[in-house]
Amino acid sequence: MGLYAYKNGCPGEYMDAAREVMGTQTYRSLTGLPELNLILLEKEFNPASIIERVDFGLCQIGADPLGVEYSAAYEFDHANRCFTLTRAESVDGVRRSLKRYERLVQKYQGWPLNVPAEFAALVEAARLEETFAGYGLAVMEFPE
Repeated sequence: MGLYAYKNGCPGEYMDAAREVMGTQTYRSLTGLPELNLILLEKEFNPASIIERVDFGLCQIGADPLGVEYSAAYEFDHANRCFTLTRAESVDGVRRSLKRYERLVQKYQGWPLNVPAEFAALVEAARLEETFAGYGLAVMEFPE
């Protein structure tokens, strides 16, 4: 008997993702551990070559037939039981990451979000934009 059982999967076509993503698969733990969410890549992509593009340190881990690869950011997050934002290129991208964190923290309850100082302004902008999104507010520019 294994530690995990297949739960569901989703093809990559729906995702606004990099072209190397074929889909995802989720496995539920048979022993009370968090679920595993696997991102399936096209065969020509090596997980080790792209893990540092992932938005949270804890998610920077990959496996192929040769073994498991992970980043220093993964080691930090795993050891400190947190999610460190490792990628923040735009307000939209950060907003997606924050929504992903909301889903992840349901499985990793009590694991805080660690935002490096260089990403703080983008995170604040994404949070403000999300706060006002439901109110139909728009930013208007006035000529001087």
